[in-house]
Amino acid sequence: MPAPDNSPRPQPRPTPDRRPVDGQQQGPGQQQGPGRQQPPQHDGAIARWLDTLGIRRGPLDRQQDRVRPGYRNHLSPGNQSDSRPDTPGPRDAPPAPPQTTVLPPDLESPNGESLAYMVDWDRDYTSITPEALSDGTVPGTQREAYLAHRSEGIEAEFGEPLEQVTEKIRVLDQAGRYAEADRLRARLYRVNAYAVTRALNVEGSKRWKPRGGDTFCNVYSYDMVRALGAYLPRVWWYKNAEQRVRNGDDVAVAYGKTVYEMNADGMYAWMDGAGKELGWQRVDDMAVAQAMANKGRVAIILAENKNGPGHVSVILPETEQLKAGGGEVQDDGSATEVLPVQSQAGSQNFNGRTGSSAWWKKRGYTGAAFVWFGGVDSPIATPEELGLDRNTDKPQLPDA
Repeated sequence: MPAPDNSPRPQPRPTPDRRPVDGQQQGPGQQQGPGRQQPPQHDGAIARWLDTLGIRRGPLDRQQDRVRPGYRNHLSPGNQSDSRPDTPGPRDAPPAPPQTTVLPPDLESPNGESLAYMVDWDRDYTSITPEALSDGTVPGTQREAYLAHRSEGIEAEFGEPLEQVTEKIRVLDQAGRYAEADRLRARLYRVNAYAVTRALNVEGSKRWKPRGGDTFCNVYSYDMVRALGAYLPRVWWYKNAEQRVRNGDDVAVAYGKTVYEMNADGMYAWMDGAGKELGWQRVDDMAVAQAMANKGRVAIILAENKNGPGHVSVILPETEQLKAGGGEVQDDGSATEVLPVQSQAGSQNFNGRTGSSAWWKKRGYTGAAFVWFGGVDSPIATPEELGLDRNTDKPQLPDA
């Protein structure tokens, strides 16, 4: 069953034509990286040292390796190609830096509990109860919970500290072994994604619990996606305010005057304008979307609903225990819809589960997956710690 976002419509409500104006903007924290040079030549001693790092070779699994994203790593405007051997063909230069910043700042709550505001990761919430650690203890602040769950996950996945993992990635990049470095990044991103779900614990926390007929998929997706370094709007500019921002004016963030709360239907419309500018790319094939999440991309499923509230969920990387469903070949040769692994709030809240239905295709819904290719700006970790430091610009999605 779909778990729609039944959150109350914000007051004042935006009119249907309040969609972002096209422009050329970058994602939050996005910077132009230096051009990637040819990999340096290493002597035999360093090459042998690389081989003793214990780096796991080969694809994570068939599903994860079936799509090559063709990342454009650290390309400068004057460097039209990538030296990575597994990246086909020349790439367009990244866009010029934006002249204005279109993003409204994340609102900081005076009491820390309001759903209109971002999570303060240094706060011990009464409305958020993190999952207990393996020893049964529950950390205090949200940041402490995330770091503790990440530490347990890294130990289980790699058997060594985070610093050694990121150093391996750095050395592999320097040696030109980009595919191996990216496989490590994908595993590191997977650890981080599940650490965030355990720190937020949507299943057991009051912040996103349905009440009064309202559900909070948009709030949870915002909290989760922002923690992972991508951007979804919790509030967005009214049309006139956004145009003033794009014209370079200094516009104050005033709830109900210059910005309004964004629900799932609003997010879906937003993806056609500012969302696309900032780094979201639409993906209609859920097998591709799941594969991109497996390779270390922030991805969501988002749909509007003409018969009621829309819905949004976060796609999680697959694990040994959690695999995408669907995709079975039928007698006529067609395949059923792939059902990604998802985390969501809604009429049912769950930290991570294989989808039970293609809810985004049900009557009244129009939806797709969206994959983030913008800059990485997380309140809890650096891009390197998240496994998301390989991109500073926006590549094209591969064919399925």
